[in-house]
Amino acid sequence: MKQYSTVIFDLDDTLIDNTKASKYAFKCILEVLDISYKEDLFYKFLEFDAAYWYSWEHRKMNIPEYLYLQENIEELRTYLRAKRFSEFFNIKDFDFAVRINFIYCNNLGVDIDSIEGSKEILEYLHDKYRLVIATNGPYNAAIDKINKAGFNEYFESIYCSEVLGYSKPDYKFWNAVFEDLKEKRSDIILIGDSLTTDIASGCQNEFDTIWYNPKKKSVENNQPTYEIQKLLELKRSL
Repeated sequence: MKQYSTVIFDLDDTLIDNTKASKYAFKCILEVLDISYKEDLFYKFLEFDAAYWYSWEHRKMNIPEYLYLQENIEELRTYLRAKRFSEFFNIKDFDFAVRINFIYCNNLGVDIDSIEGSKEILEYLHDKYRLVIATNGPYNAAIDKINKAGFNEYFESIYCSEVLGYSKPDYKFWNAVFEDLKEKRSDIILIGDSLTTDIASGCQNEFDTIWYNPKKKSVENNQPTYEIQKLLELKRSL
């Protein structure tokens, strides 16, 4: 593997078990909705949520045009996150859907587990590389997850779509990241679990990627530079 100066990590399902975090937050909104928790309902939501964001990333969603204006970025984020709950639970009152989204996002960082090997590999890498986070998740939840996992000492910066106004793999997200890092793209590598956001980011924006693929899924359209099944494999390559 070539030499790099900066390693960018995705957060959810790369360093943090997002299923556990999401389950706790989901239970919190069910209490407000007066719906009993059922495991199949939760996994149905996860499937819906993944398809929802895939549709958004691939511009297959009908969004009011005015929300795309730069001054309306924050309103767009709120709209998108609330709309998924409006659709999934058939909530007619959109303001109530906004409230449900607020409760969900505020509880994403409460009950977390780190991915196996994450602490050890960060300890190994942090003296060798500049380490940063790039996430599409809510900023406050990301901070909570990093602090509770004990990762805060390892990362120099956290680049969050909520703050930048754009999401991975959008080139505007990465332009902002690279402008702040002040490094060549050839000196940077991204490690992430998602082909459509992380690996697509590298393919579309000309930098190297490592696909964290513990379930040994097949590659579809986005080809990673490298692939691993366990985070500790990075010791052999970085």
